[in-house]
Amino acid sequence: LRIRLNYEPGDCTQVRFGWGKSSKMPSARDIYMGPQYIDVVEQNSTPEDTTSLISTYVWNFDTSDILGYQEEKAELSFDQKIGPVGFILTGWMSRADGIAREDELPLTLYRYDWADWPNEESRTVIDTFYDDTPKAAYFRNAGTYRKRGVELMIVTKRIEKLSTTFRIASSYVKAQSGAKGIYMSTPKLVSIDESTKRTVYPYYYYTEGWGKKMIIDYSADWLIKKLGMWVTFFVQQTLWDSDI
Repeated sequence: LRIRLNYEPGDCTQVRFGWGKSSKMPSARDIYMGPQYIDVVEQNSTPEDTTSLISTYVWNFDTSDILGYQEEKAELSFDQKIGPVGFILTGWMSRADGIAREDELPLTLYRYDWADWPNEESRTVIDTFYDDTPKAAYFRNAGTYRKRGVELMIVTKRIEKLSTTFRIASSYVKAQSGAKGIYMSTPKLVSIDESTKRTVYPYYYYTEGWGKKMIIDYSADWLIKKLGMWVTFFVQQTLWDSDI
């Protein structure tokens, strides 16, 4: 859905407004993840047996319930021409909620020493691994973002003596993104007392981050009529670029 309005109070002045909402669908790769594998190299202590032992853990997660989301964007522009110079000032914002966010599941894996393979009663744990699934185990429509920005463009008519057009374009963007809800983190081995240890799966709230960025582009288009060619000079300046 898109709406566009245009108002011209004068010959050299124009005000434009636009609003739209679009739907974003998840990719087929995210919907059909396929199996995930982790290999663990075991220790084989079976007498007179030098066979390498590898345990393969397989997970088949169903991510077919992932949902799409909608993105909303609005912008307001003011165009003004003063003599040979044109000004375009635009303010815009965009936002979305319910973005599919992939999450891994924490895993606790063990590495064994096999004294009499393949008898499982002969194995003993020699290592413990705390990890996550190799890929997304499931998707949660918890993602969100907000973006706001201001853009200013100044452009001149072609200066005949120089056969050149000058343009300055600046943009400032502030973005905030994150997710809502809680997630399960990588397990941790916690000591209850001197003789008791327990694996704990902590939960945390999703955090949000923000960033600010301002860029100024300087460009000049030079027309060489005798050669029938254009030459463009372009310089970009980043005033600041920060993320938290």
